[in-house]
Amino acid sequence: MSKATYNAEIAAKRWHAGNIYEIIIECEQLAHDCRPGQFLQVDCGDGTFLRRPISIYNVDGARVSMIFEVRGRGTRYLSQLKAGEYLNVLGPLGNGFDTDIDGDILVIGGGLGVFPLYMVAKSKGKSCDAVLGYKTERVLVSHDRFADVCREVVITTDDGSYGVQGTAVAAAHSLVVNHHYKAIFACGPLPMLKAVHALACKYNIPAWVSLEERMACGFGVCLACAVKSRENEEEYLHVCKHGPVFNSKEVML
Repeated sequence: MSKATYNAEIAAKRWHAGNIYEIIIECEQLAHDCRPGQFLQVDCGDGTFLRRPISIYNVDGARVSMIFEVRGRGTRYLSQLKAGEYLNVLGPLGNGFDTDIDGDILVIGGGLGVFPLYMVAKSKGKSCDAVLGYKTERVLVSHDRFADVCREVVITTDDGSYGVQGTAVAAAHSLVVNHHYKAIFACGPLPMLKAVHALACKYNIPAWVSLEERMACGFGVCLACAVKSRENEEEYLHVCKHGPVFNSKEVML
């Protein structure tokens, strides 16, 4: 699987909710190489020195889409781009989710961690259930697309404004009890991933988690995104190179 730098034309840009945007670029070779759970290092203009890591949301033909939230100068620059302009991206990077699993799986996403899981859900179809956690109804994004491809989708919000009030992992318990899942795939804030690991261990289900860390280079040179190995606390793994997807028993969460 190759990684390369591309100057890709922006086919479309969409505002979804709050400060959340989607950019869709057209690049046939990049689209061919992308796998669920991988990410791109995106050039955010002359005002920023480092590229920004953004997860791949979807691949449709020759088009690759990313959904991101405006959090600083780099993502603000991206939110102001328009269709027809060009975006320089490096990728695809990292090791993603291995969806070659026989049987049903459960995906658990929280906040921006919902988006890297869509390609997993789409590839597994009705063999996939999803629990998606949001802060509030005002920032619900992509839940309808999951509903189009999954067998069952449960939505949670912190404030109870939509779906089930509470956390995604709390809502996942009943699904785990009532189904025989072969694996759990998760992405979201660290406390959520810790809870996913505990849930998976309790029911003896393999779990893979996608970690969110600051990445400068994206391919293991700068060593900025180090996480401790669970098997050997003196060993460090790097999210961009060895991940971002890890078996939950592999890293200290």
